[in-house]
Amino acid sequence: MKKPKILMIHTGGTLSMEQDTGGALASREIAEKIDSVLPELKNIAELVHIQIFSIDSSSIEIRHIKTLADVLDKNRNMFDGFVITHGTDTMAYTASALSFMFRNFNKPIVLTGAQRPLSEVRSDARINLIDAITVACNPNINEIVIVFDSTVFRGTRATKYKISEYDAFISQNIAPLAKLGVNIEFNKDVNTKKGIYRYYSELNSNIAVFKLFPGIQFENLHFLKEPDAIILDAFGSGNLAPNKNLITYIKKHQQVPIIIHSQVPVGRVNLNLYEAGVILKKLGAVGSGNITFEALIFKTMHLLSYTKNKRQFIKLIPKNLVGEIDY
Repeated sequence: MKKPKILMIHTGGTLSMEQDTGGALASREIAEKIDSVLPELKNIAELVHIQIFSIDSSSIEIRHIKTLADVLDKNRNMFDGFVITHGTDTMAYTASALSFMFRNFNKPIVLTGAQRPLSEVRSDARINLIDAITVACNPNINEIVIVFDSTVFRGTRATKYKISEYDAFISQNIAPLAKLGVNIEFNKDVNTKKGIYRYYSELNSNIAVFKLFPGIQFENLHFLKEPDAIILDAFGSGNLAPNKNLITYIKKHQQVPIIIHSQVPVGRVNLNLYEAGVILKKLGAVGSGNITFEALIFKTMHLLSYTKNKRQFIKLIPKNLVGEIDY
């Protein structure tokens, strides 16, 4: 039986790091090390490696994500699945970005990484790589996922919530798509539908984000460049004090979309629940439902690039596009 052909795209991150002369971790090229440390991977799939860059994931920029997406687009017809090794700090951001950039990729795209480098004895990289390649060989998966700690997460629902533990990620507001134990059990929410492939390559990153706190002074919020959208990371269900400074701030920037997100990870924004939300809604602000912060950032960038006007943008923010939101 012919083995699936998998393209492994390496971007850096802890998985590929080694200690430099000063003892700090720095990214290194990893393809040959994976083949030597995990020769059994060849029993699962035919692997081809590409190292597109080798950086700490905290250094990921929009240009890196676009490079990654271009590589996936150009190689889509030549492989059965794709595995991206990536640092954990921004993995959920990249997974979210790719989810909005691709529609009906029709093949699995799997991101994985590690909390300890592959070169270390107690590394979690080995099992993460084996699991990621196993999932990438599944022809029934048609979405971008993160595979970590023997768990499959939808790319637009994952958040890193632990710094040092091996179970670094959590799935917000839906269950993980699968657990990899003795058997692999996928839940009914995994996207298996095929469709017409589309690639949306543009991301407008001219957005401003403000995390609210008690006593925030809106009159202190100024821009060197006027943003194309503003995200307010509010309390609870999207609540914030309807003070004079806030109202003035909202009215001053009414020409751009203002999105209300919640600092609370479980639950959804509801601008109809409290007076402040109702006031903001009347002024044109829109709630973001139960989307993760990471997914909202790239949904905003995507919609700014592909919607015709503010009305269309506001209409699509609370709508489900790629499994990122539900009601």
